[in-house]
Order: sequence, then C-alpha cells, then structure tokens
Amino acid sequence: VVLLLSVGVVCFFLFIFPSHLNLDASIYPGTVTAGENIIINGQVYFESAPASGATVNIITPNKDILTLFVDNLGEFERTIVAPMQRGSYQIIVTVEYNNEKDTVTRAVDVI
Repeated sequence: VVLLLSVGVVCFFLFIFPSHLNLDASIYPGTVTAGENIIINGQVYFESAPASGATVNIITPNKDILTLFVDNLGEFERTIVAPMQRGSYQIIVTVEYNNEKDTVTRAVDVI
C-alpha cells in the first residue's frame, strides 16, 4: 500500500501537477526606421500567477545582452534603439524563474 501511494504521489507531481513558466513578449513597432526606438515588453507567469522578480535577458539586434526583472504584476518593458542598417533582425527574450527557463524570438524590420 505504501509503495502504491508513493508511486501515485510521484506520478501526480510529474505528470498531473507540473509547474509551468509562461513568457509572452512583444515588439512595438514591428517595422522601424534606422535609429528609431523599439519597445520590448511582456508578461511572465508561473503557475498562473505573476512571476515577480523573474530574470529577463534580452539579446538585441546589436548582440547586446540586457538584463531586467519582472515587476509585481508579472510585467517587464525596455526600450532599445534600432540598428542603423536596413534588414530583418531577431530579438531574443529569455526568462528564468524557479529553475525553469522559457525563450521567445521576435522579429523587427528596419527600413
């Protein structure tokens, strides 16, 4: 009986009740002119609650790494300057919280 109960508890925590980190990030505007400001913002939730204090790393089109933290509402925001050369660029946003990690990639076009 104890063995079955132990197996049941382990299965519950592994399969039924997994923790889940959710990152939603957006770029505004999606098309900019060279040198224009780009706003990167988003929300981070852990098990449906704001992931206050989570670490957010942003890799900009210039390959700079920016580190910021999620506020008490689960939100973050940072403004960067668009590259001076035309093209399509990737912005990578990564969040880490409670030993979990989530990454999203967004595109911005410089015209």
